[in-house]
Amino acid sequence: MSTLKSVFSETKSKNNSSKNPTYYNGERAKFIQDMLNSSNVEVRKVAVANVHAPTKMLVERLKSEDDYDIIKTILMHPNFPKKQIRLFAATDERAAQFDGDEELIDYVRSLTTDDNE
Repeated sequence: MSTLKSVFSETKSKNNSSKNPTYYNGERAKFIQDMLNSSNVEVRKVAVANVHAPTKMLVERLKSEDDYDIIKTILMHPNFPKKQIRLFAATDERAAQFDGDEELIDYVRSLTTDDNE
């Protein structure tokens, strides 16, 4: 009669994965990119709000995003570069929709105040 324990004792070889960390990092990046490019707004919103979202992917997402909340989340992301916020405000026509958003304006003002100190 076979037992659960005997199944493991029969397989003495180790399970060595042939895939290296570079492979898994690539898969992780692909997964995050798929989430950022999802057709589901809620999935994109969660992906851009994650503190571990790569900055390069956030910059790319900002270029094509049209949802107000997601754009705001990207702009207020703690790792999002100030230079990109400045570029967005100066050159992107979508920036006008944030003219009355005091929360975002105060956040950007605090970033520029830190630069001046």
